[in-house]
Amino acid sequence: MNKDTEKVQNSVHAMPPCDIIEQSGGVRILMDLPGVSSEALDVDIRDRQLSVSAGMAGLWQGRKVEFRRSFQLSEDIDTAKISARIKNGVLELILPKLESAKPHKIAIARD
Repeated sequence: MNKDTEKVQNSVHAMPPCDIIEQSGGVRILMDLPGVSSEALDVDIRDRQLSVSAGMAGLWQGRKVEFRRSFQLSEDIDTAKISARIKNGVLELILPKLESAKPHKIAIARD
């Protein structure tokens, strides 16, 4: 058995459930990650793709559990202002829209 096969047999790959909620000011993603600490998480963005990944040891029958979930972002998301926090086993990602993409009222000029 080679090292790559052993690595696959000693790990479990999972895709945690999540809710994606579109709001007027942006998008909110809630991901269930019970037992995962902020230190075990990696959240990054590259080429308008947001990725969340983690590797934890000993969470499922002594095997390492790994996951990676990616989201393709639309052009109206302000990637510089994305925030993330984890509380009570739920990762919350806030993806605000660019100001120019948010709904706004247009004034009507009078003659």
